[in-house]
Amino acid sequence: MEDILVKKFIGKNADVIYSKMEKKGSFNIFCMLFSFIYFIYRKMYLIGLISYLIQWLVGNYVKNIFVSIICMIMCGFIFYPLYKIHITRKINKIKEKATTEEEINNMCIKKGGTSILSAIIIPLILIIILIGSLGMMIFDSAQDTINNPNTGSASNTNNEYSFNGATIKYGDDWQQKYVEVGGKKYNALCEKDGD
Repeated sequence: MEDILVKKFIGKNADVIYSKMEKKGSFNIFCMLFSFIYFIYRKMYLIGLISYLIQWLVGNYVKNIFVSIICMIMCGFIFYPLYKIHITRKINKIKEKATTEEEINNMCIKKGGTSILSAIIIPLILIIILIGSLGMMIFDSAQDTINNPNTGSASNTNNEYSFNGATIKYGDDWQQKYVEVGGKKYNALCEKDGD
């Protein structure tokens, strides 16, 4: 009976997925390639979110292609054990709520299976957020360029000059001037009494 409930919960490709869940070391190529989207497709929303956050952190802070590949491979290997835990928890909750065998079967079919709509909508929302963030970064960068056409900036109050992330501190006997090269103005620091 339990095997039948698990297969009803799995839905699409139930026999193949069930047999791979029972084998140790099974690998899911779709989860490796599509990771968080595949978790969402299989209605594992929390795990999909965690997978997305890990990928985002690796992509933005680690910035190493080998670490990204290792994370993808790990997703392929951990899918079946995580899916088995997910199914067991969901079926136990269904059994607590449902009273008849028919109700349990219907709820397993409804709560389990796949969700193509979620697998499309959630990544689409994330892409829209990403495009919006990139647009804001480009807009802010353009505004900075319009407001300060020079690549560096100097502050007379702090006696500092910044250029491409480097900061030079200077004393009161220096002043900011501009040097024109090829029609472009560049910040320059000159002694007040000299050149």
